[in-house]
Amino acid sequence: MPGLRRVVACLAVGVALVAAAAPAGAKATPSRADTVLLKAGVVMAGDVPAGWTTTDQVDTSADQFKGVTGCRAVYRSVFNARATVPYKLSKAFSPPGPDNGITVVDDTVLAFKNAAKADAFVGVFRDPSAGRCLQHVLSKALRGQGHAVVVPLTVAPVGDATVGYEASITSTSPGLTGPQVGDIIVLRVGRVDVYLSTLNAAAAPLPQGPAISAAIATRLQQAGA
Repeated sequence: MPGLRRVVACLAVGVALVAAAAPAGAKATPSRADTVLLKAGVVMAGDVPAGWTTTDQVDTSADQFKGVTGCRAVYRSVFNARATVPYKLSKAFSPPGPDNGITVVDDTVLAFKNAAKADAFVGVFRDPSAGRCLQHVLSKALRGQGHAVVVPLTVAPVGDATVGYEASITSTSPGLTGPQVGDIIVLRVGRVDVYLSTLNAAAAPLPQGPAISAAIATRLQQAGA
């Protein structure tokens, strides 16, 4: 299922944006306070149903944006605004059985120096150009083996700010046909941003998505974000 795995990786586009903001091989060293917040923000086993398995999350690069229609503004905004930001990738969680590796939940947590910088990052995703960028990136990832439609997503407000997009994906890859729905939610709690992506092997969003967002926001608030 390489076609869909490319799509799963592209749904983690927030990781690529962080990579775009840092020179190759560079990674900001988190402070002790940052480490506490990063740990609180990642998806945990208790956030998903019992029995779900874990794998390492795919850490994408900025290369997927090169030459992609609609992504120049997003790429340049993040590249120019950030040098390096401490961040942490969660494990990728997936249910056992036939949907393993297709239905996936993961997130990326970024600990900014202050709330203003964190809100500026969320603002990049509020701009309609971000949705168009995601649309083109996903379409490119499918490589003609299906299509994707990305629309703004109305999300329940959690934390201090939230913005989301929903991707309806139809794959025609051999052995994998039918719809998948991916939700991309960027939420801010204080100076911390969380980029949460879910992909469901059905024509509907992952039911646990809102509860996962709320649990992450609660942990970050309790951790003092």
